[in-house]
Parts: sequence; C-alpha cells; structure tokens
Amino acid sequence: MKFNKSVIGFVTSVMMITIIPCEISSAEKSNCWQTAYKEILNDFVCSENYSDLLGFSIYDMNKDCIPELIISEGTSHPASCFVYSFCDEVIDLGEMGTYGSITYCCDLNIISQYDLSQGYEFESFSMIENEENIILDCFYNDKGASLNPTFKLNDNEVAEDEYKSALDSYNSNDWILLGRDYKFTDEDIIAAFENSWQNIYRNKLHEIKCSDNFTEQSMFDLYDIDKNGIPELFISADDNSKIDIYSVSNGSIYELNADWMENANYRDCTFYPETMQLRMVSRCVGTDDSSTYETFARLENLHLNKINCVESTWDSELQNYNYTLNGNESSYDEYAIMLFDSSYIYIGRKFYFGEKIIDYAFNQSGELTNEQKKIYLQKICQLKNIVYGVGSYRDIINDAQFEICDLNYDGSPELAFSPSISFAGGACQIFTINNNEIVDCGHAGTYGNFTYNVQNNLVCTFSQRMGMRHGVYFKIQNGERVNIITYESVVEEFAQEINEAEAYYEINNEDVTKDEYYEIVTPYEDETNSMTCGRRNILTISSIAYAIFGNNSLCSKASVVFANVNTIKLCFI
Repeated sequence: MKFNKSVIGFVTSVMMITIIPCEISSAEKSNCWQTAYKEILNDFVCSENYSDLLGFSIYDMNKDCIPELIISEGTSHPASCFVYSFCDEVIDLGEMGTYGSITYCCDLNIISQYDLSQGYEFESFSMIENEENIILDCFYNDKGASLNPTFKLNDNEVAEDEYKSALDSYNSNDWILLGRDYKFTDEDIIAAFENSWQNIYRNKLHEIKCSDNFTEQSMFDLYDIDKNGIPELFISADDNSKIDIYSVSNGSIYELNADWMENANYRDCTFYPETMQLRMVSRCVGTDDSSTYETFARLENLHLNKINCVESTWDSELQNYNYTLNGNESSYDEYAIMLFDSSYIYIGRKFYFGEKIIDYAFNQSGELTNEQKKIYLQKICQLKNIVYGVGSYRDIINDAQFEICDLNYDGSPELAFSPSISFAGGACQIFTINNNEIVDCGHAGTYGNFTYNVQNNLVCTFSQRMGMRHGVYFKIQNGERVNIITYESVVEEFAQEINEAEAYYEINNEDVTKDEYYEIVTPYEDETNSMTCGRRNILTISSIAYAIFGNNSLCSKASVVFANVNTIKLCFI
C-alpha cells in the first residue's frame, strides 16, 4: 500500500558484521542469499525474541537484484526492525524503525525513519550503498515541547521555512511500509522466497522453452519501464513475432495486454527513458499499400495506457506517405517530432534462452567502485563531447549509446560505447579498467552491437557481407584484450561474384580446409548462451548518471538537477 508517510522509525543502531560466510560465484548468489536468510529466520523462530507478533519482508532496497531481509519484532512503539543485506555474505545493517516497520521510497531508493516522543520529533533519510546504511539527511525539532522551537538539519540550526522545504522534498514522494509482509509460517516463508520476481520470470522462461512457439531465434529482455525496481520481462519468439510483455506484482505474474494491442502484431519495442513511454510498432503490408502503426504507451498499475498513436500509410498511387496522429491528419514534421525528439533505446531482444545466460541475466555481477565510476564517467563524457561535434542533436541522441556490462563475469564491468547503428560506423568500442587506468580493448561488432557469450566468456565481433564471413573472438583478461580466434572465409557460391578465383578458408591467418574450418568455427558461433551488448543507455546527463551510479545513488534523488556533468561529479564529494 502506498501512502504519504507519517509514522516511521528512527535509527537505533547500525553495525556491519559477518553472520554467514559464503564463497560463491555470481551465478550462485540467488540460491545463497535465500539459504542465508532462511537460516536467520529459523534462528528467530528458535530465539527468545520470537512471538506471534513477529513478521518479515523481503525487498530489494538497493537495486542490486538481491533483496534485503527486514524482520519486525512487534507492533508497539519501541519495536524496531532487524535489517540484513547480502553481498557474498550476510551483512547486518542494524535495527531501524518504530512500531515494527520501516518506510521505503521506491522512486528514490531511500529509507525513512521517524520518531515522535514527548513533543520531540526526529526523522532521518538513508540509503543502502556499498553494504552500509548511509545517512543522507537528519531532521530534528522540539516544536511540540517548546514555545520557542528549534529546527535542525544535520545538527545545524536552520529557519523553520528552510527546514520544511528540505523535509517536503522527501515527504512529497510515495512510500511503502516494510517489515510485516509475511508471517513466520512454513507457507509464508516458502512464498516469500519462491515468489521472487527472479524465480517467477525463470519459470515463465522455462515454460516458453517447452512451448511450440520456442525457436532457436527466441530471445528475451529485462527492463524496468515503470521504474518500480522490478523489471518487466519481454519475450520475442523470433524477428517476425509479436513481443509479449510480462510484469510481476505481489508475487504474481501478469501478461500486459490492452484493447489497442488486439489484432496487431507489435514486433518492435523502443523505450523513451526521459518520458517513460514504450513505443510499439506494428506493420500491415497489403498488395499495394502498407501501414505502420506506432503506439506510445506508459505502464501504470499493470496496464499499458495508450498515450498517442501515429500511423504512416504508403499511397502507391501518389507514391508518398500519409500520416495521422490519434486518427487526425498530420504532417511529417509532427510525425517526426513524436518519434525522434526524445531519446530512445531498443528493448525486447537481448538474451538468448541458454541456461547460463538466463543465470547471467538474473544475477548479473558487477559493482563499480567509486574510483571506477569516476574513470568511466570521465570516458563517457569525453566520448559524448566527441560525438556532439558531429551531426544534429536529434541524430546524436538517437544514435550513439553505451552500456556498462560485465564481459568476463568477474564482478568488474566493462564499458561498451556504440557510436551508431550503421554497418561501417557501428562497431562498438570496449574499455576496461586495470589498476585504476582506462584500457582501450578495441572494437567489436557491427550495426551498433556485439555479442557476448557467457558460457566461455568470449566477446564476438562478426560480419558477413557479399559472401565474405569474418569473425574475431576475444576475452577481456587481466585488464587487456586477448584474441582467441580470428577467422575469414568466402564460400563457393559467392567466390566468383567478388572476383575470387575460388573459395578460401582461414583461421588465425592460416589456410585451412573447408571441413577443418567449420569443425573449429561452428562451436564458437553457437549463440545459445549469448547476449547482445552495446546499446542500453542514451547520452543524456540523467541516463549517464543512472548507468554509472545506479538507482541507489545520490544522483537519483529528486532534488538533483542534471544541468551538466559537474552535477554528477558532486556525487563523489
């Protein structure tokens, strides 16, 4: 239940201790946090603190895809919550809250704690970052106990108007209560862990793999289009099929449908992060004329609400396009503004359906240190300034993109920069960090994307044109690029067309037979456990901040104005 908070608890203690050591790989984290949390719950059941008033919640409060455990010790005023996080081992974040609950803002990833006693009012705001509960702001006043009240912000006395203004910047948001979503029954404990959005989506993917609609070209994607901390699941059977979208709420999965989606084959999805609008494209091709329907919608309360619909129809007789906006005749300029004036990214087809890549998708490792954030921020801004020197603003924001992704599954992500989606200019530039120095690992891919195979930790750059195939597979290892295999070939049927006397096959610049070539190359080209990389974030200040700092950064606070790059750098101060 969302509400404008009024009763929250104050921090009573914060400490960081190791409860359960657990040496794990990133792909095993999900099972490990569940095991660790279940042990903590079992300990509470067997302890002197246990009573029927106890409850608990499981909720991801730092958006690292591993939820926190919040245990409520009762419902009285002094009752607090025990809060635990997990990163390779359990982290005890201490006791928080009053009345057996804490409040949390999903939009800001901030925990609020409030207490009112004998006219003295305390309130603090914090966020979980680097496995600690970091205090952002503390408020205090004695308005209910003094005729001449004192107002303090972070122990500094301030005017009442300044106090209220600062407090309202937090309290104007929506907050949820945490601590008592589940009881300590076997049924609730099972439901709390089995109904995580990760497990629900995994079950849906396995269901799709067993269905008649599944093909080798089937792919899926995860992207949070309503910014509630739980991503939506996009499933695409192949390039020509409708994309199905699912969302999870309260432990249940929902397929997102709407009246306007009926009888239409929405195959392409793009998302506009600035306006949180999803653009879905459906094409209808007739014998002479063809129409393209582009619907803009926003996800609200598990429903895709249509905002605008743009239609472009080819008139074969007049040999031009006609445009309509929400059923009314429109010009091309209006059509273009609707489509191109905001930055967008493509979503829907990112991960294949191999078990390894499914594990990677739901347990993506990689947490940037502050020093790495600084280094990548500087590089992205440098690349951004270079790109801004070419073309119009519209071309820039809709073409150049980047992605932070772990390309060797070691917990230290790489930076991939995609300058465009053209064939020749669309190779991604890959950077990694070694000894706090940026390392250029060269280029990979075409059309703005490259492939990463999590099965063998290989980055693939592959192209095929006019019968010529060229591929390079390499690893990012110890801070540098290590080429594993390079191959090139011209198959028989195209040899004459490109003025070659005969077909040829090369591996690592050495001639091989056709049979040798395919025996060696074919296993590398298996995309079962692969994903596409390079294009996930647009080059706006807010998108750069979101990618580098994440949801739980100071940059995602509503009070931050993304006016320039220096604003982002303030997060390090």
